[in-house]
Amino acid sequence: MPSRFQSVIGVGSAFSGAILSMVVAVPSQARTAPADRILERAKKEAQSAGTGSTYSNWYFSWLQEDHDLPSQAEIEALRERLRDKPDHRERPVLEGYDRRLKKGPDVARFEVWFRSQSHWRFNTTYLQTPVNYFDIVTDGRIGWGMGPEQLTLIDPTGTIPPGYDYPASEGMILQGIGQFVHPGFVLPAMSKLELGGVIIAGGVWTITASRKDLIALELSGPNPDADRLAATDVRLTRSAKLPGEVGRRWAITLTKGTFPPVILASEVREFAPDGRLLRRYVLEKAEAKSDEEMRTMFAPPAIDGTDPIRGPVTFKELHDHSGGGVPVYTLNHLGEKRVVLGTELPEVRAARRLREAGWWAAGVLAASIVFIRVYRVRARRSLPARSS
Repeated sequence: MPSRFQSVIGVGSAFSGAILSMVVAVPSQARTAPADRILERAKKEAQSAGTGSTYSNWYFSWLQEDHDLPSQAEIEALRERLRDKPDHRERPVLEGYDRRLKKGPDVARFEVWFRSQSHWRFNTTYLQTPVNYFDIVTDGRIGWGMGPEQLTLIDPTGTIPPGYDYPASEGMILQGIGQFVHPGFVLPAMSKLELGGVIIAGGVWTITASRKDLIALELSGPNPDADRLAATDVRLTRSAKLPGEVGRRWAITLTKGTFPPVILASEVREFAPDGRLLRRYVLEKAEAKSDEEMRTMFAPPAIDGTDPIRGPVTFKELHDHSGGGVPVYTLNHLGEKRVVLGTELPEVRAARRLREAGWWAAGVLAASIVFIRVYRVRARRSLPARSS
């Protein structure tokens, strides 16, 4: 098929065939080269987004606003489905809908101290719920987590206890940070989609990310000649498993010099196919840390000690998964073990369920862009293996 240059030059032209071939050869090469370069840069962004290699020894803090509210009929249908099922995994989701109807969007602050995929601290602070924080940590050798009432010690070579899903947290960390460091490209990276189909028009580039006929995303952004690409718009254009999610969209605001150069975006808004605002993510802080600063974040606090972020801690329970068996202890005001429990205290269980609800909701979103496939594969593993 003739190129645009051939059509323009060839129609009504009196040039000879030799001259025409010379004219065509140069523009054709010039036309394809920019697209190739854009695709190469796009693949580099996606590769880095999938591993977090760009931000080793960095600290990130961002806010997530949950605006998601389905129709009243859908909420009531969920309420009926959960009747007489107080411990169902969707119960906190329903509670979230009711809370947002009364008080507006839920807001949570996420903080990450990141060294590698197997070495991080992930803090969640809930700003509008009774259970106000939940932290989870691993350095590849030990794992632990805590809320206001509970400290959990974990054997990295053992099974993952309920409420401490390390693989899911890893995915949330890479997704959360990547949306600001590699705007747009974290979605295809986490979903293992193939990039291709580059179009450049009016100073805007567009790239398709897809896997066969199952799923497709369309990424677009400005500055095709920039050293690093940053998408400002991402759309789900095909989903064989969830066709009703086609049209889901992420609108990305790029930074204007407020953050270090490695950061390319400062805000992401996620919209449902019908245009409803679902979530808003706002970057608060991003900064490089020294080895010493990072090291202080990974040691579990003493039972009656102090955490560098949360301050003095007073735990009611200690869940010790670090040896044989899984003893659960209540603790007195001196931090001494008193009674072995068969189940968690109600307030501790509430903290765990709130955290699991966040993972479940992320899984529902993920299903539309096949993140869930990645999480399910990872969930069959234990914690990261011991480092050599």
